[in-house]
Amino acid sequence: MGKARIIIQILILANNRALRWSLASSVLSPFIRFWNNLTELQVAAVISALVLTIGAVVEYWYKLKLLAFLLLKWILRKSTAFDRCVFKRLLLHSIGPILVVLGIAGEVVFEGRTFVVEDSQEEQARQIVGSLKEQAEQADRKVRKAITDSSTALDKLRQVQQEAGAVSNRTDELTQNLTKDEQGMTELEAKRAELEKSLLNLAICNAPRVIPLWSMSAPGNAVRKAAVDPLRPHTGWQFVIEYVPFDTEARRAAANVAGALGAAGWKMAKASEMDGIDDGVEVRAYFNRKAEPQEWNLHINSQEAVYTLVDFLHSYNWEVKSGWASDTDTDIPPNGIKIRVGLYPAVSYVSPPATKELAAVIAQLEKDREKIRQQQEAERQKRDEKFLEHLTPEQRNSYRSRVEEFRKTQERMENRYRSVCQPLEPLMPR
Repeated sequence: MGKARIIIQILILANNRALRWSLASSVLSPFIRFWNNLTELQVAAVISALVLTIGAVVEYWYKLKLLAFLLLKWILRKSTAFDRCVFKRLLLHSIGPILVVLGIAGEVVFEGRTFVVEDSQEEQARQIVGSLKEQAEQADRKVRKAITDSSTALDKLRQVQQEAGAVSNRTDELTQNLTKDEQGMTELEAKRAELEKSLLNLAICNAPRVIPLWSMSAPGNAVRKAAVDPLRPHTGWQFVIEYVPFDTEARRAAANVAGALGAAGWKMAKASEMDGIDDGVEVRAYFNRKAEPQEWNLHINSQEAVYTLVDFLHSYNWEVKSGWASDTDTDIPPNGIKIRVGLYPAVSYVSPPATKELAAVIAQLEKDREKIRQQQEAERQKRDEKFLEHLTPEQRNSYRSRVEEFRKTQERMENRYRSVCQPLEPLMPR
């Protein structure tokens, strides 16, 4: 009996343990199947990597969003210099997070693709092991399908080529239209600049002969600037002024010149009305034909004073020319000049119909003269380039400085004998 009871207890214990193992196995069986299934593990790995990618994006969401916003403003050309500076610095400090996100995202893509390829290869391996005949039939079907697909692809390629040819033609047409539009815009801009220049010249040709007298000083600077400062180098010089009678505008112009010279410290020796004065303003230098050679400096100094006044009046768009004293100009002091103020110059800004032929000839002469000037300038530049090849860098800089200084002096001298008024259709060579 004792042995029988022991045997019965052993059987009961074994039965209970078997029941517990059976229950545990039934509970864990789904996890075990998942743990031993390659496909499910691959899917789980992809999902895990995707979750990691989303977590990284959420972690660095603020920086990535700010970078995207600044990049969009840059692309749309609405960013400021500060925005671009912030974008560069933020990009520099966000390289790590960006690389992390890109790396994790790449892991999701490539790992998922790897799992797909592995499954495909595994399936192919099972098919090969299963049946060589099925493989051959499948290969045959693939070949036929590939032939069909290649034929379809060839048709599509031809269609794409035709569409590409049409697009290329349209692109060429648009390019030609764009070129024409650009040429039109260039011509329009040239006409606008020419019109602006013409309006400016029209204003200059009708500028009143007045000289506003002003003086000012910058804050914190005791040195004052005045309108008559260019005339002060000849302070103490004398001037004789003549103006045509019975013309209030000429009288006003003479009064403006006398007022400006007086404000600069010049002394008026004589003022009188005089008939026979040409239109515009003429400034004459002292000249004594009986002077001794040692007295010629008087002539040179007087001419410098004339040039000073001519440059000053030109700066106010006055029509003025320079000259020397005639035999009748005996009232000019040795340290003085004479100013003759005539009527306001009559200028035809556009030529009247009766002078169209003359205006056309003058215009052609101007074009020919400008062409010759450009040719001479080009030849001079070539000569200078050859000459500069034999000089040291210091000598080249010195030579260029002297040439530039000579050019400015020459231009200043030419402007003294050139009219400030440039009519649209001149009747006389300029």
